[in-house]
Amino acid sequence: LIPYQTEPDTMGLYHVYPTRPTLAPKANLTLEGVTDAPTLDGESGTLGVHPGLPSPEITSDQLFEAFTNPSAGILMAWQYTGTNEKSGAEWDRLVHFLKDPLFRLEDL
Repeated sequence: LIPYQTEPDTMGLYHVYPTRPTLAPKANLTLEGVTDAPTLDGESGTLGVHPGLPSPEITSDQLFEAFTNPSAGILMAWQYTGTNEKSGAEWDRLVHFLKDPLFRLEDL
């Protein structure tokens, strides 16, 4: 592979690609011209934020519906909270999650 480096722009910024790009975007291309995300809905030429669906109240029965069982949801909650480095304090937090009454080891 031969890396490809773009020419620096007016601020001296450039990009190095692992290979030469196969598509060069047209100049002055707008965000709306290359995307169709519903979050970009708005008046022509302006960006907007799509309000999305209304937020219903989530009941405790619905809280873990996205997971195969509550135990999997509880472990995912532990994994994605706290710090990226799981320290002694993080292990203490894990024990707290494992003591949750909905957690069942046999679900894993």
